[in-house]
Amino acid sequence: MIDWFKNRRLSDWLAIITPVITFGFGIIGSKLLEAWLNPLFREETKSILAGLFAVGLMTLASLIIVTAFAGRIEKREKEFLRVIGTPVELVFERLETIGSKYYNILIDCLDQVSPGDEILIITNHSLDESENRIDESDRVSQNRDDYFKLLIQKARQPSVIYRRIVCFNKRPPENKIKSGQVKQWLVDHCYAMEEIRRYNPDRISLKISDTKISADIFIITGKVGTIVLDVNEFQSRLAKSRACLIFHNPPDARIIEQLRKWFMEIDGEEATQALRTVSKQPIAGSI
Repeated sequence: MIDWFKNRRLSDWLAIITPVITFGFGIIGSKLLEAWLNPLFREETKSILAGLFAVGLMTLASLIIVTAFAGRIEKREKEFLRVIGTPVELVFERLETIGSKYYNILIDCLDQVSPGDEILIITNHSLDESENRIDESDRVSQNRDDYFKLLIQKARQPSVIYRRIVCFNKRPPENKIKSGQVKQWLVDHCYAMEEIRRYNPDRISLKISDTKISADIFIITGKVGTIVLDVNEFQSRLAKSRACLIFHNPPDARIIEQLRKWFMEIDGEEATQALRTVSKQPIAGSI
């Protein structure tokens, strides 16, 4: 019996006490109202006022009970979502604005990183210099800068492992990338990884590979995984937008683990080699 009382929540007590108090207050209030109205109104008017008083009390009691149960339902819903997790998300972006949403998604994912976590990333690139000529908005550029800044910050945290595989449709000579071949932000980020790897070689892995899958993959082991795919126009077959799938744990732990297995398979292939030197010297006229 004592445990029953201890386990009752506020909404439970409100659901029990409110009708009792309302009933008692209704009896007392009706007597006081009757005594107050007797010398002032006729019997018909007093009956109407007494009825309105009763309706008002019932409405008030109903509002209190509904409010209490609404709060309880909201709390249960949050607890339910915490248990079942976040369902898979699908985000589309046009190529001309690619990154404005995706980088914000990655920033939210990186906020989940804590010491001991493992970050795994596969990205696909082209050595075609024209890739650097695509105009982009200041917002996209700022979002990307914020993302890479946070990524390096997380990589510097104690015991955080960061592995990246940079894939090309044509492998660069001597496994080096430099300004003018690829986008400058990729060169700068790889250089930053090299700096960290000099002092933490066991926690930072930067490798080059031929293109294995036509998708970019971002994984925080055991927590979240994303896949980015190009979506081609039906008639021209040209990529017009990108689709990003985001998987959370819970409930998609198995999918995230499968993405990790794919990454480790590519990482372990003989053709996937370490990128040991990154040139950061800019070439005149590069963007």
